[in-house]
Amino acid sequence: MIAGERKKNTRSSPITESEIRDVSATVSSDCISVIGSTKKYLGDLDPDQNFSLEYEIKPSSIGMCDVSVSLYYINESGSVSTESIVFGLNIQNPDVDIKVIGVNYTQISPGSITTLILKLKNMGDESATDITVSLDLDDPFIPVQTSEKYVDELKGNETEELEFTFSVSSDAETKAYKIPLKIEYEIDGAEYNTSKNIGVDVTGKVQLEVISIRVRRDKLQIEIANVGTRTAYAVKAMLKTEYKNKTETEIAYKDDIKPNKPTTFSFQIPRAKKGELILEYSGANNERVKVNESVDIPGVRIRESSGGGGGFPLWGVAIIVIIIAVIMYKLKDQF
Repeated sequence: MIAGERKKNTRSSPITESEIRDVSATVSSDCISVIGSTKKYLGDLDPDQNFSLEYEIKPSSIGMCDVSVSLYYINESGSVSTESIVFGLNIQNPDVDIKVIGVNYTQISPGSITTLILKLKNMGDESATDITVSLDLDDPFIPVQTSEKYVDELKGNETEELEFTFSVSSDAETKAYKIPLKIEYEIDGAEYNTSKNIGVDVTGKVQLEVISIRVRRDKLQIEIANVGTRTAYAVKAMLKTEYKNKTETEIAYKDDIKPNKPTTFSFQIPRAKKGELILEYSGANNERVKVNESVDIPGVRIRESSGGGGGFPLWGVAIIVIIIAVIMYKLKDQF
């Protein structure tokens, strides 16, 4: 007999050599559960008459199991008598073992929606049927559709992938969580279940945004804020501009940008009015992540280049024009 399996067990035996009346039997054991009543009524029995007792039972442990059947009856003298019969059952382990052999999920961060894929395998040789797999999702996790999946049959050494989708509360702590997993199934009509824990890591999310762009102290200052829930490490900011078909690039670095902690990158003032800011940082599993932002550059001071390579600002040209005009006006008065 297999542990957890429902079986009908029958015993057939005579009791005495004389007639007995009002015979009843009660079965008991520490290692089986009886489905239904433990007591059976047999009525009157003739001498040497065989009888049968049939119980539907569900074993709860593996190995030898002692079962006791107590018989109660009225003997020929009118007194109540009791007899007990003890026999052993060999409870075997079912050859079905459903294990979780793979857990994959997209990045889990506060406020996100995550897809979790479980890969199950029946490590035994027998088939399991009517399989229900359920995740006990509790705060901060909320199922998007259902936290329960059904599999009709999983044969020996077969695998099955199940997909669960759930959302994460926006105020979830960034830490490791254990999600209880329950697997219920049947073998030849007998019900079984097993429980496991699935580990997931809520790591947070980096979200960098440009807060302000200004010119101060002959520098272009770009303020960046991390409005996410995870620290961005090894941040590299690259400002690319195009001026007269020529690309100009400047780079600045920061060790990290913590959540809700703005930081400022300083660059030389470019000659273009628009540019592209490329932010690169180390994210989950130390993977480098890039974010591109288009930026408008305020208060640009235009610098023109002469053919000889020297630059001359426009305001200098304006002053020279004014001086020449004054000189010509004075010369006109003299003549």
